[in-house]
Amino acid sequence: MQLTKVQADEKEPNVWELVVEVAPEEVKRATERLFRQLSRTLRVPGFRPGHIPPGIIKRWVGEEQIRRQILEDLLPDALAEAMEQKALQPVVVPEWRDVEFAENAPLRFVAEVITKPEVQLGEYKGLKLKRVKVAVTEEMLQQALEEVRQDLARYEPTEEPAQPHDRVRVRYQVLSEGEEPREEWQSGTFTAGAEGWVPPLPEQLVGRKKGDEGEFTYTYPADYPNAELAGKTVRVRFVVEAVLRRHLPELTDEVVRQELGMGSV
Repeated sequence: MQLTKVQADEKEPNVWELVVEVAPEEVKRATERLFRQLSRTLRVPGFRPGHIPPGIIKRWVGEEQIRRQILEDLLPDALAEAMEQKALQPVVVPEWRDVEFAENAPLRFVAEVITKPEVQLGEYKGLKLKRVKVAVTEEMLQQALEEVRQDLARYEPTEEPAQPHDRVRVRYQVLSEGEEPREEWQSGTFTAGAEGWVPPLPEQLVGRKKGDEGEFTYTYPADYPNAELAGKTVRVRFVVEAVLRRHLPELTDEVVRQELGMGSV
């Protein structure tokens, strides 16, 4: 990461203000890298993947979203490089502010870095400590064992309809209003019934089995962050390629030895 300016001022003990400037060449490379990625992954009517011009990508994705993704790419690395140059070791994740970002210009920002204070040990030899006994309840034990079972879950193909928490591999298309189905499909694996997706494809997968085809419409909220999509209705087509059933293992001593390297439950 090429930085053209790194200035560190200790505003108060162990609190540093870091002023950082990233070279325009780094900003340009990050921008071009993002456009190449979006050109490959976006599906824009009339354009083949990998051949979508930046101007079309900006209109389709939205300039604010593009700006946010570029900053998410650059800021963490730039901050890490600046702290390394000034030998600052933070005790909490630094926060940045006053971000100045424009095309063909340096990226500037300010970060507050809190570092570990120097500690001088007092007299500690001969101090007496009281051992505190921690009571582990049966409920706490069962909760911990259940978390281990969840971590060791296996997924195996099934011909049965998908249940919540199963994984479902699908091909799908997201079509704008009036758009004809395309030859190209996107692929993905989703957790059946999972909430929070836009459009809500995973919620449509519960009860579907391998080979099933489906279709639904979704209208984006009027206040959706991407102005290009806010208030618009899309049609989602999908084909279920596989249903993977989740299996939770019984926590026997053998399973614990093989998977966790422990002696027994």
